[in-house]
Parts: sequence; structure tokens; C-alpha cells
Amino acid sequence: MKVSPAEALKGERGNFMMQALAGSIVSLLSIGAIAGGIAGISQFQVKQQLRAEVTNQASLTDSTFRGDVLWAAGIKAADEHHVEFTVPGPSGGCEISSWAIEPEGDRTRVRVTTVSYPETDTSTGQAKCAGEPSHASAADLIDDAAPESSFTYSNAAGRALSFNDGTPEADADTEKPANVDAGAWKSVSPAAVALDTAVKSSSKMKTPFRFAQTADNLHSSEATPDAPVHFVPDGDLR
Repeated sequence: MKVSPAEALKGERGNFMMQALAGSIVSLLSIGAIAGGIAGISQFQVKQQLRAEVTNQASLTDSTFRGDVLWAAGIKAADEHHVEFTVPGPSGGCEISSWAIEPEGDRTRVRVTTVSYPETDTSTGQAKCAGEPSHASAADLIDDAAPESSFTYSNAAGRALSFNDGTPEADADTEKPANVDAGAWKSVSPAAVALDTAVKSSSKMKTPFRFAQTADNLHSSEATPDAPVHFVPDGDLR
């Protein structure tokens, strides 16, 4: 059967249209697959970045907080959100390190502010920073902490303490162990501090942490030397 040139051209055009349509569908599928792959890679990168931030912030908070508590010659607690450490330096200098849990917009941050002094005054028995202070230096160690984050305290005998505007109160619900000195049990001077918080609290990577440390550099007026000392566990860095 003889086919006219017009019919042949029409058939070829139809075949071309079908091929073009099929090609377009394949292209769209390929673009969709590529876009999906890019989105998957982006989500993976975001997760990896968040995971790295969790690790970095937790590690820095752990080392800084435990160092301040360990070497503190004085601990001044205001409440469950504010505490100040007096930390003498190895070369005669001194530093006051103030920790705060405070709101920042719709999030909560853990911030430490440090002021350095050239001298440590021990003339009154308890070490104090002395001399001309430096400008305050502040750093947010955790930028997205849990809103319920808090500092907790205990004395050298392990008895829990609470503070309200700097006024201390010892836990009345815990019975004194038989081997603990009565004077040490009654003490309202903090000798151990813990920070309970979480990093990246508003994200799916929210990770809880407990950083805890016993002070090892307090003056004898802060902790009774003859009493058993209660050591809190090392910071729970997971």
C-alpha cells in the first residue's frame, strides 16, 4: 500500500511527539530523583552539623564548668540559675567566673562571664580576687539549652542545699548518716555543684547532660577538714 508524503510526515510527527513526551517524563523523573537526592544529602549534612555542635558545646561546657568548680576557692550561689566561682590562678592572678542560665529570645542559654584580677588576696583566710579588674568577657557555652536547666548544690557532707537570692537552706528531708560530723552536716556552704541541662533542646538532636564536680580547693572555712567529704560523680558526658 502506497503512503502519501503527507501521511508519512504525519506519522513521523506522531512518533516524534510520542518520543518527546516519553523523553520529558524520563527527564522529570530524573530531575525528581536528583532533587530528592540533594534534599537527602542536605538533611544528612544538617544532622551532622547539629551532632557536631552538640559534641562541641557539651565538651566545652564540661571542661569549663568542672574546672571552675574543681579549682574554686569560693562558691557563691544565688539561686538555681546563677552561681559564681572565685578561681585563683597558678601565677598569683585570680578570676571570678559567673555562670547563668537565662532566656535569650525563645530559647535558653548557658552563659559564663569572667573577670580577671592581677592578685589573689588571702589575708583574711579565704581567697579573694584583688587589684584592678579586667573587662568582663562573656561566652554562651550552650545556645539552646533546656528551659528547665538548673544548678544544684551540696555541702561537703553531701547534703543538698538550695538558695533563694543568696540565702541558703539545707535539705530537711534527708537524715544525717551516722558517720558524718554534725557540724559538717549543718553547713550551708556549697562544696559540690552540678549543672543539669540539654544541648540543642529545640531540635531533634536534643541531648541531656549532667555536669557535676566536687570543689577541691576550698578554704577550711568552707568545708570541715575532719568530716568525710562527699564526692559527686564526674560529669556525665554522653
